Amino acid sequence: MGIKESFRKIGVLTISAVMALTLLQGCGTEENAGEEHPMDSMVRFSSSDESISLMLDEEWISKNDETENESWIKVQDKSEDEGVMVMQFPKYSTGQNVSCLEDAKTIIEDVGYYYGNEVGAPNIPCMTNVTSSIGTIEVDDGEVGAYMVYGETEYANYVFLFVTSEMTEDFMQKMLVSCGTFQEDISLIDHSSVEMTDTLQWFNTVNAIIIEEHNWNHDYFGGLPLNEDTKDLGAELLENNWETTDQAKVEETWNWLIDEGRRQDFATDMQTLTDWGLGQMDPEDRSYYLWTDVDMDFEEAEFWAEMYNLYEEKGASAINGWDYGNAMEFLQACYIAGYYTEQDALDKAMEIGMIIQSEFHSWDEFIESYLDGYEFWYMEDSLDYQLIYQRLNGQEDSPYDVDFFTNLEKTW
Repeated sequence: MGIKESFRKIGVLTISAVMALTLLQGCGTEENAGEEHPMDSMVRFSSSDESISLMLDEEWISKNDETENESWIKVQDKSEDEGVMVMQFPKYSTGQNVSCLEDAKTIIEDVGYYYGNEVGAPNIPCMTNVTSSIGTIEVDDGEVGAYMVYGETEYANYVFLFVTSEMTEDFMQKMLVSCGTFQEDISLIDHSSVEMTDTLQWFNTVNAIIIEEHNWNHDYFGGLPLNEDTKDLGAELLENNWETTDQAKVEETWNWLIDEGRRQDFATDMQTLTDWGLGQMDPEDRSYYLWTDVDMDFEEAEFWAEMYNLYEEKGASAINGWDYGNAMEFLQACYIAGYYTEQDALDKAMEIGMIIQSEFHSWDEFIESYLDGYEFWYMEDSLDYQLIYQRLNGQEDSPYDVDFFTNLEKTW
């Protein structure tokens, strides 16, 4: 039977394979206890970095040396009529164009000229948003049958590609069993030894909006595991956001955030507006004065009048939360990029934490100051960050569930 003919039986073939797998995964009765299980002739194949693995026929051969990515798995049978490739796309990696599961689907299907129909998804341990399809994919010698599976874990997006010269029920049954044996072990690629205590979770909460904005993981200090990919990402963020590319600049920026920051600019600008007499004016007249007498454009005049109103209400320390939040974000990026050791980063986080707890009385108050600082620095509204905070604060297991006045303990 040719490939195209075999795909006419896709629906029946896949359903029967799933039913067979369900029976095989049962508790084992006297009627099937003596029957051979597909896993009896399977062995585990791992990626070169051993971060992922799955079981396949023991007579298959690893071809990992043919891939340029040490976190991928490539295996073929001896006849090279059947093969499997598992592609891992870490969510926190630089140098790739895969930021979400849909990106992975698009790239793989476009590059491989894959055509398929969606079918029921297999059960893959610790993986969510799993979908699958069955169809054909173009190779050097023409088209072959292909079973594609997509899914994601907290760490990475995944694409499973199972190919065969002839799509049969036996092949599908084996591949479904194989999917159920998938394992991910990021301990081998996460070099962090830091334990997420209540104190470290509190540090992360200071930077929770940024961690969420990047779609990182709140259960890692700084939002990311420690490995070469995230080290590059941390260095990239430092260069783009703080123009920091070496240890000397790291220390200079840290000292500036602690000693001056944007709060000094705010105080200076507010003193200038005071010297111009804004403090003696009715608040409703300030923007008009700045527009007509100081010759600002209308939007600029409105902005500075609002900033002065903020200054009158909360004083020169109104945007301190912005600097402290930036300081936490900065030191965590330095830790991820390798500029700070775990000890240095956590000591500095403790320093920032003690300052925040001494100046503010709740997460709401701290975030309000943080958002005011955002608006001062960028001269625009902070709606996106407000929405992130509201969403995080309202969800179950919110980062902001940690008590603002948590007793910050040094356990490192």
